[in-house]
Amino acid sequence: MRRGNYVAITGMGGLGKTELVTQYATQYQDHYDGIIWFNARQRILAAEVFELFTFKFGLEIPQTQGEKLLTLQQQVDWCWLQYPETQKPVLIVVDDLTDLTQLQDVVPPETRFRVLITTRQQHLDPNYIQELPLEVLLPPIALELLQKQLGKNHQRVVNEPETATEICEFLGNLPLGIILVGSYLTTDLGLSLTQMLEVV
Repeated sequence: MRRGNYVAITGMGGLGKTELVTQYATQYQDHYDGIIWFNARQRILAAEVFELFTFKFGLEIPQTQGEKLLTLQQQVDWCWLQYPETQKPVLIVVDDLTDLTQLQDVVPPETRFRVLITTRQQHLDPNYIQELPLEVLLPPIALELLQKQLGKNHQRVVNEPETATEICEFLGNLPLGIILVGSYLTTDLGLSLTQMLEVV
């Protein structure tokens, strides 16, 4: 693997790694000539590669070369050789990766392919992967995030600071949980934080 082409967003579940990557891909899609999204937890990455080239590009992946059976690795390599030429880099997102060794088997070696990973594994080898860890929020930052989700015109966090703190603590000060609760609160303007705490 080549350091520089691999970036991993790491941290425990619920921190919002997938949401962060989704927002990045949406915001910077014009910087790439294609964004490929693989869900690593649900499926083997090689199967995701085969599905991409079979359904998106309409290719029939060869089983043999001459009279010799192709290995899984050779079939994956063949697929990436068929990928159209591009002017800009191509972003490959590997979401919820549990086995980092899979990357070496399914990611193309060309430098035009940039790989963005989300994983719960941490302390990755810095020689290969640039790691960007997401951490649990400090209590003041968690409160600030909750207030931001509610918007400037909503004073529930200001009016009920202790309850707001309790909600954030109940959610483990995890960004994704705070964002979801904040979104729910914006749909019910009459719901107090005390009532919300009883719900969660």
